[in-house]
Amino acid sequence: MPHFKTSPVTAPWEPLFSRRSERSVEIGLWLRQAHCNSRGLLHGGVIAALADNAMGLSCIACRPQVKGALTVSLNVDYVASANPPFSTPIDGSRVAPRSR
Repeated sequence: MPHFKTSPVTAPWEPLFSRRSERSVEIGLWLRQAHCNSRGLLHGGVIAALADNAMGLSCIACRPQVKGALTVSLNVDYVASANPPFSTPIDGSRVAPRSR
């Protein structure tokens, strides 16, 4: 289904799609040239930005009383490349929320 949250950062990459569960949000897109680097591969910055978005929304899904989330640290390990046409989900469920 279409992604439920809009952002000026992700607007150029629309359409985005998302799937929500009780504890996570997964964001996906159909890979196009607009998402690619000069080599024609999915740009790592797109992956990191969508992962950040999915992670924050997943944190909020886990704690509905929280109204917003701020990323303090995000690490991304790239294990393969992708080039269009390709569909990719970005899963925010691998989040380890910490409380003070």
